[in-house]
Amino acid sequence: SRRLQARLAVAGSTALRLKPLRISGQLVETVEVVVPRRAIARGETLAQGDVAVERRPRDGQGTDIIGDARAAIDKVARRALLAGVPLRNGDVQREEIVAKGGLVTIVYEAPGLLITLRGRAGEAGAMGDVVSVPNPPSTRTLQGTVPGPGRVSVRPAIGRVASAN
Repeated sequence: SRRLQARLAVAGSTALRLKPLRISGQLVETVEVVVPRRAIARGETLAQGDVAVERRPRDGQGTDIIGDARAAIDKVARRALLAGVPLRNGDVQREEIVAKGGLVTIVYEAPGLLITLRGRAGEAGAMGDVVSVPNPPSTRTLQGTVPGPGRVSVRPAIGRVASAN
């Protein structure tokens, strides 16, 4: 029932021995949540001073609430965020450094070989994300990792077996 009742006794207290102090209340389980300290606009990057960690009742909080400030700092707001409203995982994302449809340099690197060409990203991506990039000469779609702004690194396929048709 989460209800609490207790009787307080202090050794040597005549008053509390004659009339004990009674305490009653309700237990509330709390969790740490990250909340913006101010209103954050969509697309704005959250800094350390923009967020605070507060304790809130566990009831009513979803499972996707951010509980560690490090998970929100240096992330970009996906929508407008209100001050004091707990942040959810879907509210922030890593900063996209490759835009969908944006020009990128495709880099293919193998031992003794370096090929670069221009292309358009098939999807947006942040540092370390895997994105698809259509290869303009062959029209084949490549999968590559985003190592920096406007760049997609394609690695050689390991263990590929050529079919003998």
